Amino acid sequence: MRKIINMKKSIILGAIMMATLVGTAQATLITYSSGTLNEAIPDGNLVGITESTTISGVPSPSADYTSTIQNVDVNLDISGGYNGDLYAYLVLQNGSTTTAMLLNRIGTSGSDSWGNDGSGMDVTLSSSGALGNIHNAPFANLTGTYQPDGVTTLAAFNGLDMNGIWTLYLVNMVSGDPSILVSWGLDITPTPTTPPIFSVPEPTTIIAGALLLLPFGASTMRILRKKRTL
Repeated sequence: MRKIINMKKSIILGAIMMATLVGTAQATLITYSSGTLNEAIPDGNLVGITESTTISGVPSPSADYTSTIQNVDVNLDISGGYNGDLYAYLVLQNGSTTTAMLLNRIGTSGSDSWGNDGSGMDVTLSSSGALGNIHNAPFANLTGTYQPDGVTTLAAFNGLDMNGIWTLYLVNMVSGDPSILVSWGLDITPTPTTPPIFSVPEPTTIIAGALLLLPFGASTMRILRKKRTL
């Protein structure tokens, strides 16, 4: 009886391990990084600065994804200055023009016209940012993943073709505290062409399938015992 119980455990554990290994797929990312720029954002100048990159040739012929955007995250590394002075948005031009606001003088309100007094940020802006809307971020040098500050969010790009010109626009709207764009980047998740080839069975299906094998295991044990008694 002890051997049969051990066999039951082995069959069920083996089935669960197989279900864990089968059907796991890693999401593809199309990434862009500007590298180190250290570009000054003109102080109190509404012209600001623009940084652009072109994405083309997506997908490659052998890819298992399309050029349709499923999600966009933006990485911003800004040093110095006064965070509450900054205004930023991202533009995609691919036959039409789509814009999403990133920063809108974070921390400002009807009772606070100066806003967030932090001096720089190294953040990721994502529609699913765990730290909430960056407009409400702590008054400090910021790190982590926030949701963008604006009515038009990064979800505006979802469903569009990623091939085109991506432009970051940054303005330091108040004089007196110069900021520097150290670097910026994009993490774009494309839509897969097909669902994963394998799917993980429901736990009840795994156990039910494993239990179907148990009579065969028990029969095998009885045959072995019978042979040993001959």
